Amino acid sequence: MRKQMDDGEIARLPEKTVGQRLKKLRLSAKMTQDQFSEKLGFSTNYYGQVERDAKELSKNMANEVCKYFDTSYSYLYQGIIPGQIGETSAYDTCKNHIVTLTESCTNEECQLLYSFLRLMIQDYRRRRMDLLALQKNAKKRPGRPRKNSVKAEQE
Repeated sequence: MRKQMDDGEIARLPEKTVGQRLKKLRLSAKMTQDQFSEKLGFSTNYYGQVERDAKELSKNMANEVCKYFDTSYSYLYQGIIPGQIGETSAYDTCKNHIVTLTESCTNEECQLLYSFLRLMIQDYRRRRMDLLALQKNAKKRPGRPRKNSVKAEQE
């Protein structure tokens, strides 16, 4: 039986891929793959493949992970931690511009802006996931047609 990792060991784990970030989140919750996949409602086999980066993270699993850990898609897919300095300085700059802009808005304008941004971001994420799914399907090589299907097409 494996010994549980302490918080310091978990903090030192790499976070370069979606699978590595998932593993780090799971270990921080002190769960096994079986426990975590059951909690999310996915098969252990599928979850294990995602954690090893053998399969892509599904939109449904991403939603469940983000809800469970109260984390963002930015962290899950890109490793961006809010407030992080350095590689994400463009992110910080953009976020600061948005905050500065909203400081001059009325309450009504802020509510309108929030509703608009929420819908735009949801639409962007949906389109991005659809594009990733299309790209994944395009990489698959088509198999040879069956003899029966060729005969059916000729008739």
